[in-house]
Amino acid sequence: MTVPKVTSKSKKVSSKKKIKTDLNNSKTDSLIPSLPDIFGTPTENKEMETTVLPYRSVSEIENMLTADIPPESYWKELAEQRRISLEQTLRENADLADQLEVLEAENSHLKSCLKEAEKLAETLNAILD
Repeated sequence: MTVPKVTSKSKKVSSKKKIKTDLNNSKTDSLIPSLPDIFGTPTENKEMETTVLPYRSVSEIENMLTADIPPESYWKELAEQRRISLEQTLRENADLADQLEVLEAENSHLKSCLKEAEKLAETLNAILD
């Protein structure tokens, strides 16, 4: 997905955020073959993008909202804010779709492990009885 360039009216500010996950505390890790990890490495740097819109004074905003016909700048800023929100939502949806795919694969694998464990339990119960 290509990301459209931000116009000169707004600028992007990046900040790094560390996401930590605890991958070593699971007791079932030895029972489950390795699956693609949704979270990446235990500590991974992810950039979060924030867009800063130009500053408007209260009187400018009041004039834009209370005028009989809103100025063209109002519609441009509104469109820019909506474009940014849409872009962020599309990125989030793509990430969630990837995570869903991984979780569905893990779920089907765990179901097959459950079936095998149930068969083993039945066999052991038959032997013990």
